[in-house]
Amino acid sequence: MNRELKKCYECLDLPINATIEDVETRKKALIKIYNNKTIEKGISYEKQIGLVETSAVAIVENIKKNGLPNEEVHHFETSWKGISILFVALIFVAMICFFSFYIFM
Repeated sequence: MNRELKKCYECLDLPINATIEDVETRKKALIKIYNNKTIEKGISYEKQIGLVETSAVAIVENIKKNGLPNEEVHHFETSWKGISILFVALIFVAMICFFSFYIFM
């Protein structure tokens, strides 16, 4: 997935596996929110509304063209070696914190 498409998902605050209906619902909700802010504050939010609309169009076009994108899976290392390295790093950071507080007190 390219950066512009990720920015579109972030603009609408949607997960990667959102459907077309989810996109349309979020677009309508955000436009209502910006219209209400315009009425309350008297400030134009046309730029934000335009960004929401173009993001929604880009996401819908991508879904129609390529289908729903696969969500990227993140794997964390859970081996004993990885855990022991993290534990040593934690002890090192704790020692630094202890000595820095001891020196400044």
